[in-house]
Amino acid sequence: MSQQEDPNRMLRDAVTAFAARDTSIARVRQLRDSAPGFDKAVWKTIAELGWTGIMIPEEYGGMGLGLGEMAAVLEEFAKTLSPEPLNPSSVLAAAALLHGDNEALKKKLLPGIASGEILPALAWQEAEGGIDPLAIATRAEGGALNGGKRFVFPAMPTAIWSRPEAATAPRCTGWRREPPASRGIRTARRRHPLRPH
Repeated sequence: MSQQEDPNRMLRDAVTAFAARDTSIARVRQLRDSAPGFDKAVWKTIAELGWTGIMIPEEYGGMGLGLGEMAAVLEEFAKTLSPEPLNPSSVLAAAALLHGDNEALKKKLLPGIASGEILPALAWQEAEGGIDPLAIATRAEGGALNGGKRFVFPAMPTAIWSRPEAATAPRCTGWRREPPASRGIRTARRRHPLRPH
């Protein structure tokens, strides 16, 4: 395919060359069963190459590109089963912030996401098999979040930003900082029943 047919060809080629450096299944398995579940040195390089800020507007320290460019990057990383959290952090969590209306929080967090220094984890999926983001059972009660979330990657919080009105509000009207485990927020890794221990 020519550059004219694929405007992201140069970007794809750069990601392909980078991701192909160590694509062994042994690496993926080793990282899968360790904390934080990815290679921090590789993540730092990904950030230095600007890929963590592809979808974040320039005004927040990103590249201001679009979903097409990010899709090209993610597609090439997927071919190598790369465990680095580019999609959950730089797409899902960043998009949740971008589409919210808390400008102060955007200014505070998006530059760090774009630079790779902040690794947000979007906790939206609850029930096993459930993918409806509006079917929220987790509640904010008395200043505490009560509920459970699944597939929260990279779940290594130093702080958690929550939407306390999420259960009833149709739009995001505000985010709140939740302290980490000192307030009862904990993470747990569940083993897959078919995965060797």
